[in-house]
Amino acid sequence: MFPKGGHVSGEDDGWCWKVPTGEVFSLGDDNFIKFEGVGVKEAKNAALVLIAGGLGERLGYNGSKVALPAETTTGTCFLQLYIESILVLQEASSQLTQGTCQKEIPFAIRTSDDTHARTVDLLE
Repeated sequence: MFPKGGHVSGEDDGWCWKVPTGEVFSLGDDNFIKFEGVGVKEAKNAALVLIAGGLGERLGYNGSKVALPAETTTGTCFLQLYIESILVLQEASSQLTQGTCQKEIPFAIRTSDDTHARTVDLLE
């Protein structure tokens, strides 16, 4: 836990470290909206990676966790919801940059031997 409004710093084996104070946002306030716009604009310069290397066995599911339903109304799986969110972010970024950049946000999925074929099948 860090002191309120402060920062923590220290030394370890000759390395100096400092935790920045950062920003505190309240959902929907002016500061939140301002920085959300900055983030959406910059999303065109990002790349996203989904780590999908495990099966859902501990969840009582015999398959790749990315195939699990994200919600029960439509049964939309997590992977579809994740990709749709990326596409919405990509479109919003393009609109905020007035279409000067139609760049696609790169998306990679890291799979394991157990999940690779299942993930490819799901994507197809």
